Amino acid sequence: MALPAGNTATVQLIIDRSAAAAVRIDRTRTEGIALGNGDGTLRLEYLSATAEIAEGDTVVTAGIDGIYPPGLDVGRIEMVERAGPAYRRVVIRPFADFARLETVLVLVAPSPVWAPPLAAPAGKVAR
Repeated sequence: MALPAGNTATVQLIIDRSAAAAVRIDRTRTEGIALGNGDGTLRLEYLSATAEIAEGDTVVTAGIDGIYPPGLDVGRIEMVERAGPAYRRVVIRPFADFARLETVLVLVAPSPVWAPPLAAPAGKVAR
């Protein structure tokens, strides 16, 4: 997430421990939340217990969190491990190598278009 101001921006890496993004598995359209592990990987949380997920699946942004637009490539499922009857530990390896990052693209939502309020036609009084 970036907060632009003039010619600068504060950028939070998606792998930071305090970062989270709504994502989906591209193959199955299953949605969840990717949370930073702080070690260069992400963990996938809030998945349905019956969600179909496999190592090698591509993860993209879901676009439902109001921060990231849909369809941005995030990474690939590196590990799926059962951690109980209804819980799986899922690790995502990001596509970006954050240790070698030199340039970032800051996406800024377009400003809303302002339109004047509708007025009653001349000679007509709204009742």
